[in-house]
Amino acid sequence: MKAYSINKPLFIACEDNSLEDLKKAIEDELNVNGENYGSETPLHVCCKQKDPSIIELMKYLIEKGAFPTNLTSQQETLLHYSCQYQNSIEIIKFLVEKGVDLKQSTKESKETVLHYACKFQKENLLEVIQFLVSKGADVNAKTKDNETVLHFVCRYQNTIEAVKFLVSKKADLKTKTTSQESILHYACKYGNSSEIIQFLIEKKLDVNAKTKENETALHFVCQKENSSKLVSLLLAKKAKIKIANNLKQTPLHLACQLQDSFEIVNLLIQKGANVKVKDDHEQTPLHLVCQKKPNNFLQVVKSLVEKKADVNAKNDELQTPLHYVCHIKRRTLQEIIDSIGDKQEDNENGLKDLLEVVKFLVSKGADVNAKNENQQLPLHYACQEKNSIEIVEFLVSKGADVNAKTNENETAFHYACRTSLIEVIKFLFEREVDINESNDENETPLHLACRFRDNNSLEVIKFLVEKGADVNRVTNKQMTPLLLIAKYHSSFEILKYLVDKGANIHAKTAQEESVLHFCVSGNENPFEVVKYFVEKGVDVNSLTSDSKESPLHMACEFSTKLSLEVIQFLVSKGSDVNAKTKDNETPLHFACQYQKSLEVIQFLVSKGADVNAKTKGNETPLHFACSNKEMESCHKIIKFIAEKCDNLNAKSKYGITPLSTLKKNKNSFGIQILLMNDLALTLLEQKGRISGKLKNLLPKVYSINEDFNKILKSNDNFPDYKIESSDFFKFNVHKLILLTRFDNDETILQKFIDICKTKSKEEVQIMLNFLYTGFPNFEEFTKLFSFELDQSESESEDEIQKEKERKREEEEKKYVFQRNLSFSDVSSEDEKQSKNYFNGFKQEMKRIEDFFKQMGFDSNWIESKKGRKGIIKDLHQLYQNESTKDFTIIVEEKEIKAHKLILMIRSELFKGMFLSVQDSSNQVHDYSKKSFETINQLIYFFYHNEFDETKEITKEIIQEFKGLKDYFQLNQHSKIDFSKFSKI
Repeated sequence: MKAYSINKPLFIACEDNSLEDLKKAIEDELNVNGENYGSETPLHVCCKQKDPSIIELMKYLIEKGAFPTNLTSQQETLLHYSCQYQNSIEIIKFLVEKGVDLKQSTKESKETVLHYACKFQKENLLEVIQFLVSKGADVNAKTKDNETVLHFVCRYQNTIEAVKFLVSKKADLKTKTTSQESILHYACKYGNSSEIIQFLIEKKLDVNAKTKENETALHFVCQKENSSKLVSLLLAKKAKIKIANNLKQTPLHLACQLQDSFEIVNLLIQKGANVKVKDDHEQTPLHLVCQKKPNNFLQVVKSLVEKKADVNAKNDELQTPLHYVCHIKRRTLQEIIDSIGDKQEDNENGLKDLLEVVKFLVSKGADVNAKNENQQLPLHYACQEKNSIEIVEFLVSKGADVNAKTNENETAFHYACRTSLIEVIKFLFEREVDINESNDENETPLHLACRFRDNNSLEVIKFLVEKGADVNRVTNKQMTPLLLIAKYHSSFEILKYLVDKGANIHAKTAQEESVLHFCVSGNENPFEVVKYFVEKGVDVNSLTSDSKESPLHMACEFSTKLSLEVIQFLVSKGSDVNAKTKDNETPLHFACQYQKSLEVIQFLVSKGADVNAKTKGNETPLHFACSNKEMESCHKIIKFIAEKCDNLNAKSKYGITPLSTLKKNKNSFGIQILLMNDLALTLLEQKGRISGKLKNLLPKVYSINEDFNKILKSNDNFPDYKIESSDFFKFNVHKLILLTRFDNDETILQKFIDICKTKSKEEVQIMLNFLYTGFPNFEEFTKLFSFELDQSESESEDEIQKEKERKREEEEKKYVFQRNLSFSDVSSEDEKQSKNYFNGFKQEMKRIEDFFKQMGFDSNWIESKKGRKGIIKDLHQLYQNESTKDFTIIVEEKEIKAHKLILMIRSELFKGMFLSVQDSSNQVHDYSKKSFETINQLIYFFYHNEFDETKEITKEIIQEFKGLKDYFQLNQHSKIDFSKFSKI
């Protein structure tokens, strides 16, 4: 039975390496062989500590009955853990002496202790593996992938001494993995030790052996930077250089993809590597070098070309090496400049070296008009790279066609305008290009310059317009240059320039979007731009054709620093604050969902925006506010709208409420706001536990939350602390009860402020306990806040309570142990478990009773059997009785998470146990059965309703529940039929 919560002190003591705490936990009769969620015992946890002194705790645990042979759920022994966490050799020797199995392998990977040592041990690797082997560890044990210990040493350690030792102990050198990788493959693939590789080759391992992917040792070392020494070693040992892997790549293909490839490429070429061979993408080594643009770029290219590499070879995309030189696809130009020419830092020299590669290839016959599958020339690529004017000029001087068109009907001039390369644009324009030629989308070079923003945009646009570019030409989507600038730039300077040059300010896109629709959301002076176009007569109420959105909708959708100013201006010029889209969404809907500024929402409402307006999906502005992802501002917006609207629980067409939207977005503080504004009053008045003054207390509680958050934020001790609990019971109801009980809310708030100012961590912690749990330790709390209680009465009640607890404890012990020992096959371990259960049960019952006392239940009533039944009945009704609809709503909306019901579930667990043990009458057993049914339903609900963040906690409850099931099935007096509880 994995009652981790009961045995937790044991694990904490082991984590803290505290022998004193460990002894105390064992004195409390906790289970030294209990398991945590990872099925680790306390001994396993000890092995995770690197401090050598942890051995004292391990010895004590074993002395007290801990089994050193226990395994985790992954079949890991204590020795596995010791090797994984690099324990001292003394601990490893101690565990071997205690009988831990050296040959035990893990469940899935089938790794032995020796595998773990070779995988994880660092400083004392050789000493550990020598000891383990001396004690019988199998040097030829294999994992599920057929990896031996030698494979692991070559993969993880790269230590020649360990390799030689294992070989001396008859480790099999011929074993291959399921991927047909030999020990030598591993040494070349993962390591960089020439000593190990030399040693393995001397042991007759085949340097040309192939893996399943047809890769040899040479393939592996040719994929490693700075591995020329290893390449030389393998070549000297007759490694074959022409073997191709399953991707048709030779070692030369792989070497050409290295950043420092020059030395290795030369070594391979000198040994006769084929420079013309193609891989499965029809790429030659020269293609790959031109893609990578490595250090010593020009020298590597020359080495390949001098060995007759084809400069016009085409791959499966019809790209030539020259295409790749001109096309910087994966690296920035600055990175190329920094890498070529021995990493020269001077840009001009770097560019010159890049240009030299182009010149060299062309001098060797590279076709400057070669077209790839998209009909692009190397010139097209060069015209989209910054600082490439010299390359462009050279290609054109060698006959590159400046008017050649791609499959999209774009020339090199289109490419240059797309990237605003002003020097290239001017150079190409002088070659008689058509300035108004359009591509397949009817985009001219001016359209492209307007669509793609750049620091040179204004200069390029002015040049094109002055050279005759049409400012009112429309694309297939009816976009003009003015509309493109408004949409992608919002540059006031460019917009005014185009208008001055005759651009039509009333032009609209195919979707009826005007220049104003785009400008309202601009980041660059939107107010000035909007004002400019409105004053020129652009309609403030024009609607788009598809969504029917006005400029005001757009302004409310995009939140900027100047949003309020823009919105105020539009409304002042006649924009309709209640204009509806095709889905009946108003500007207020948009503002509630997207705005960061509460002032925008307040302004719209002040101008008559309908806070109860519904979309076609029956969603109100409150729904949209609850979807706002800006957590810092949305809480204020939610609070404002919640106070103005008629129905906080309005349901959409699909039954979605604002509360469920907040739950989906995990907006706990927003949930609290809605509960405070609506559900709180309803729930508490239904229960009748709070007086009529509750309505006045609600705003004060909310004020405490806000004020306290501000104080915490300004307090150096708690800079990141924030109250965001949405637990209605623990965070609000308890606080309200306390405020009502002491009738002193003003004093409490002031006391909060005073305590924070003192920066007393101890006192603040008491207060935080109050805020998060609803009730702190009452003695501490009353002392802290100077509330007077009748001490004599308290003492007398305490004495009565202690006497009752003593009598009950005697009865409980009597029944628990009588029942456990009422059948002949009870073992000492069973007795220990029942003792542990009793201790946990006793503590839990006390905590539960304290909870119900604090909730206002009468003490005598709690002590009575009727009271115990009543508590369970109340809990059962709370989640099943239709009369408590508001609680049901919260559960259905998944607001109360699993960890907030642990107390109630555990209450059911232990009361079910208690009632079954206390009395053997059928009536009590029937009631206990109901208790377990309730647990079953609660656990099922939370475990199967996507509460990912609480599933681990729920699993703990399930384990406790299963433990109780095992207990009662073992108990011959129990009449509970657990077989009917099938949901878990």
